[in-house]
Amino acid sequence: MMRLMPIDLPKLASMQKILSDSAGYETSMEDELEYFRTTNPKSWFAAVADSDIPIGFIRSFSQGPDWTLGEIFVSQESAHRTETARVLGMAFLKENNFEKGHRLRFDVSKFDIDINRALQELGLSDEKKEFLYFEMPLRLADATQPTLPVIRDSDYADISEALVNLHPVTLLEITDWVQNNQLRVSKNGESIVSVAQLVFYTDSVEIVRFATKKSDLRKGNAQILLSNICAEMSNLRYKKIFLKVESIRQPAISCYKKMGFQEITSKAQVWHSKWF
Repeated sequence: MMRLMPIDLPKLASMQKILSDSAGYETSMEDELEYFRTTNPKSWFAAVADSDIPIGFIRSFSQGPDWTLGEIFVSQESAHRTETARVLGMAFLKENNFEKGHRLRFDVSKFDIDINRALQELGLSDEKKEFLYFEMPLRLADATQPTLPVIRDSDYADISEALVNLHPVTLLEITDWVQNNQLRVSKNGESIVSVAQLVFYTDSVEIVRFATKKSDLRKGNAQILLSNICAEMSNLRYKKIFLKVESIRQPAISCYKKMGFQEITSKAQVWHSKWF
């Protein structure tokens, strides 16, 4: 018999195996607990068996005013993974009242048939895309620290113009990323041409957005920015940098491979999206 309950810190701390199995690598519980402390956990639910052993959970992160990122984790040892994921998803959708035009996205391993099936049964298949995973180990502090361009208020229009190649962003989002030291840029003179948004973990860094202005594509700007990011993160003692990229973006994939990023095929994902 399965039942649902809200997640608290002790319950989350007991889920490392589920997280690691779902992610395909050992996750940092320090990071996971910090996510919980800094995120509104209103719609975080755990699925537990009769023995109170967690067999799955669902959570979400606001990505701005108009879209939300959701994640579902279900134990590989569960005999009813699709049903567990479906029940978690139903509770999540019932708890959240998304406004018209809001986008909900779930990232799932390409090879997790059970979770993909559950999301499709829940109607989360308005948009389905495949994303590849690339990573590169960093040799600690063996690179010259680059001189980083200063981001000024007058640069926000350039940043927005570059990132709109991925999807539109708001001035509030850009301001927040700058204040949290998440943005890195490359410039041509006084004009920003390439932009990256970073997320920092215990010993690794994720590039979550990476874009170049349309007028400055294929001029080497992306490689300059990537080189600077890798050098900076190496000097800051991070061990790895990683990113995900849509499988159809072949020019970007070629750039990453040229820079030394390696594709980890076991970590390919399918992204399910729904607009309300």
